Amino acid sequence: MSLPPGVSAPRPLAEQAQALVEFLTVHAHTLGASEAATALSGLDSDAKLAAKELRVRLRAHGVDIKHTHALKAVAVVRGALGVLGLASQERWALYSWSPEAPAISAQPARFNNIRAAADELCRRIRAEFEGTNPSVDLTLSRTAFRLQATSLAAGAPWKTLLVRLDDAGQALEIPFVEAKQLAERVRRLAEGEMHGWVGGISALEHVYAAEVGAAEPDSVMLLSHDGLLVDEVMKAAGVARAEDLPEVMPRLSTWRDQPALSQEAWAALRKRCIRFYEKHGQLPEDWSVDQLATPDFDGTPINLKLVEARCEYLGLSFARLEMKAGTGGNIEDALSRGQLNLSDMVGVARVLGLDGPNALLVKTGSAPRIPLKTSAELATWLSRMDKLDVDVGEAVPTASRSLQVGLRIQCAIPFEQRRRWGAAVPPALEEVQSQLASAKLMPCARMEIRFVKDLPIDEWRPTTLCVMSLEREIDVLTQNGKLPPSQVEAVTPEWLERFNEPHFSGDDMMRFSSRAQEIANKDEASGERDNFYAQVAAGQEVFGRDHARIYSATLRMEALSRLMKSHPLEPWVRRSTDGDGVLMIQEAAFEATAQCELVDVGGRPGFDAQAFYLLCATYDPMAA
Repeated sequence: MSLPPGVSAPRPLAEQAQALVEFLTVHAHTLGASEAATALSGLDSDAKLAAKELRVRLRAHGVDIKHTHALKAVAVVRGALGVLGLASQERWALYSWSPEAPAISAQPARFNNIRAAADELCRRIRAEFEGTNPSVDLTLSRTAFRLQATSLAAGAPWKTLLVRLDDAGQALEIPFVEAKQLAERVRRLAEGEMHGWVGGISALEHVYAAEVGAAEPDSVMLLSHDGLLVDEVMKAAGVARAEDLPEVMPRLSTWRDQPALSQEAWAALRKRCIRFYEKHGQLPEDWSVDQLATPDFDGTPINLKLVEARCEYLGLSFARLEMKAGTGGNIEDALSRGQLNLSDMVGVARVLGLDGPNALLVKTGSAPRIPLKTSAELATWLSRMDKLDVDVGEAVPTASRSLQVGLRIQCAIPFEQRRRWGAAVPPALEEVQSQLASAKLMPCARMEIRFVKDLPIDEWRPTTLCVMSLEREIDVLTQNGKLPPSQVEAVTPEWLERFNEPHFSGDDMMRFSSRAQEIANKDEASGERDNFYAQVAAGQEVFGRDHARIYSATLRMEALSRLMKSHPLEPWVRRSTDGDGVLMIQEAAFEATAQCELVDVGGRPGFDAQAFYLLCATYDPMAA
């Protein structure tokens, strides 16, 4: 007999019985595993008939549940699709992003089952923290599996969200048994294979056992992570070594508002802590995300006058603002320079009572302005950018600003339609371009850092947003009168063809650059620095004896270096927090360095700024 739509292939009876026991425990019922197996054995494959029969069988064991709960129990134990295992089709949605590195998207991915979603989650953790020992904090609710992680080597925090959605895109409650399985998958990976630590697992059961009342399910959150709990227990027990942790968890006066762990949960946490201490000689609290996370980049300029005015109005010092915002770092020094880390802005904006973190951002003029001289170039940009905004340059005459309406209309067309414009420019867009050209105006594109809410939860994340602007043609063509003369003889087409023949990946360029830098730094430490030798030596290590690839890779990195000096490339090239002038180059810029065509730039092989910028802006890490 075939299974009805929405119900997966049968799971082993013992696994179904365990799932039923956990489901009933969450709903304040007690049932043994053998009784659960008896109640589930031989149930009809139809979900409604199975639920009706299950209620009858459970009553025989003194367990009385509603029909809707019985339907849900059948769905949970069978791994069925849909909140009641009926016709609706659930989807699992996964997102990943860094609170400090503004990416165009949060790398969304959809899956038809939790196993595939968990596989991809683990793949992303491995890719993000390969070769390091990650620290992971789980911040869970009934409808969201959230993860924040970092490592001593990585420094910057990294976030992941996994949610279960119905047909309408609304978040569904994640069954306790599946949330527990997800947490265990992450723990086995991070603590077992990668020798790191995962906090938040021990209190998972309290998220589902807590009374929600009139509040939304997402309001029931984990309030602690395991490492801090262990630290408090050690203080209360007066011990300093993990192996001396008491076998029975003592009462903690400092944790009055937190439910006590069961003996089973405490025993598991104690065992994990001892194993971690044996590997690292440290306690988990010293390995928490808050302890390890350090900003990689210089702060982003903010509207300091607004911050000072709001602090004065609210009677807050910068130190008090930092404490209330929960930034986890010293923001006083950053504020004194008129800067903040992107990861701190959300908390600061909340404390100051602003509409959102975008109110803190200021225009710096550091984003490169890419002129779109033809309708084909304009169509290409509009076909690549999902999120768009339109801004009018301050130098545009007031009488001409009505032309922005036409541009706004084109930008407002749904992306599903615009993405086809790269192949064929629509007549309406050609008309807009013609009108702008007649008015001596030129559309330009730039990428700016903004905060958006594009996740299924109420959370801001930084992104790079394409902003279309109108500028005076004369200002664009002369770079506001600063265009330098170029009198250098051009390289020959034959040379350029030879330079462009070898093919590279972004990873190739990243490894080549990193190794060349290591060799050059080593030489400098010994009293001399030879960049040419470093590049040749690094090229031989990365590309073997392929001299054409070595030379072409060297030219590409030199072209990137010159482009960084002549054009600002934020947010893909940003200054590090080391204070030594080091630039942090993101993957998108390395990928563009590998893919962009070398052309004649002032008589030397280089990159066309517009072509390079478009490759950065459209870089998709999921497709790389």
